[in-house]
Amino acid sequence: MIGKIILIGEALKVGRKFESQPLLPFSAVKAFAYTLIVFAFHIVELLVVSLFHGSGLDSAFHNVRLYDLLAKSFVVFSTFIPFFAFRELGRRLGEDKFKSLVFSRWETPGD
Repeated sequence: MIGKIILIGEALKVGRKFESQPLLPFSAVKAFAYTLIVFAFHIVELLVVSLFHGSGLDSAFHNVRLYDLLAKSFVVFSTFIPFFAFRELGRRLGEDKFKSLVFSRWETPGD
């Protein structure tokens, strides 16, 4: 589900206006924006499932556990920060330089 949300967010250009910001603030803002989208989709999913099973909207909102949603959102937000940081770092450095930095061996001084 989160992969689909990332694709939808990319298509809607979520967070693009912050690309000129330093890497960490950009990653945090983009992670927060995408976390809000995940949160909204999760609530919509709960409502649709509740309606599909014949319950009303009042029952759907009664079954929503806010603390569970906030905890899941915190985990998603914490995961999105390094995800977007690495994606942006790769974009800013260029694909070849980023792959070289991540996957190539480095010689230490004095070897």
